[in-house]
Formats: sequence, C-alpha cells, structure tokens
Amino acid sequence: MTQEYSKNLSSAAYILPVGWIVAYLMRKVAGDDTEFTAFHLRQGLGLSIFEVLCYLLLVKLVDSVVLNSFITLVVFFLIITGLRGVQKGLMRYQPLLGRHFDVWFAFIK
Repeated sequence: MTQEYSKNLSSAAYILPVGWIVAYLMRKVAGDDTEFTAFHLRQGLGLSIFEVLCYLLLVKLVDSVVLNSFITLVVFFLIITGLRGVQKGLMRYQPLLGRHFDVWFAFIK
C-alpha cells in the first residue's frame, strides 16, 4: 500500500461514524495492513464511542443545550487534531483517552 492510500483511509476514519466503517471495510478489501492506518482506526473508533456515550450519558440526563454544544465542540477539536496528525504522517494519541483507545481497541490490527 502506498503512504498516500493509508493517509486517505486514516483520514476517513475520523469522519464519524460512517467514514470509519468505510475506512475499515476498504482497509480489509485493499489489504492495507499498515500500523499507521490501524492506529488511526482505533483512535477514530474511540472518538465515535466517546461522542455517543457523552451524548447519551450527559446530554440526555442533564438535557442542557450548553453541555451539548460543549461536547460537540470538544469532539470537533479532537477530530481536527486527529486529521492534522494524519496529514503530517504522525501516530499521535488523542488527548486524554487516546492511549486507552489504543489498548481497548487492540483487536484492530
């Protein structure tokens, strides 16, 4: 696989959640077994789950527009940091939970 193809798949992994599914399936079809793509798939999956859990646990229980806006802004910031890392060719963990995402989703190899 070319580095450019891996970057494209890794970038798609941060388009939550549909882009992540497409990137995962395309990786399997194309036989892309680079650690770079797997790393960003793990980080993207973690962000997707983090976003859903925050929404369900915090926003639905508290029912606050301000809290919903804050969580959306935080997730947007994390997506941008992930995409910047992809474009620079870096495997940089997401702030706060990125190292945990790498452990929790180690089945993505």
